[in-house]
Amino acid sequence: MARFAETGELPQPPADPRDGVTNGAAMRMAPVGWIIPATDPDRRRTLVRELARGTHPSPIAIGAACVIAAMATWGLEDSDAILAAAVAEAEWLGLPDFDDVQRAADGAWTPPPGGITLDAAQTAAAVTYVIQGSAGAAEAMTSAVLLGGDTDTVAAIVGGILGGASGQDAPHWWGRVSFPENAEVDGLAARLAELRRGWYSA
Repeated sequence: MARFAETGELPQPPADPRDGVTNGAAMRMAPVGWIIPATDPDRRRTLVRELARGTHPSPIAIGAACVIAAMATWGLEDSDAILAAAVAEAEWLGLPDFDDVQRAADGAWTPPPGGITLDAAQTAAAVTYVIQGSAGAAEAMTSAVLLGGDTDTVAAIVGGILGGASGQDAPHWWGRVSFPENAEVDGLAARLAELRRGWYSA
């Protein structure tokens, strides 16, 4: 951000694609999946890249963001297709860093014993893992927290993917949380829904 403020230029992709592969871009990409239907993957990927590259120009970081956005759009379309969407996006990326996403979707991936790191591809695999092994949003978010490591990010992404899926039960602790009225949040939700409807009617 300091570079942009000083030069007006976005960072360039690193010479080593493993540089800067943290999960910050993936963490904020569920809304792209919310607003762009599954019928327009090219537009979704373009928007993900444009929103990610200012802070996370690594192709691996952008790839993880693409996986999350694809899962999020199918969370609204058909929750039974979320895992297939993750696998399809990983295959489209064609990067070996995302082989663990497919393994997680198949139930063949084991989280590292020390917990989930900030690595973007590992975060995408962890999200896929907990969704694959859970019956719904509440169980999946709990499982994400129990992985250890960067659990708040994994759980937040899982909630963003499954939270809008039909037939989800609220977490057992929901009634113990105070959610103050917030017109700004309500307005943002309404605008996101309007954007998605607009994509369908375009």
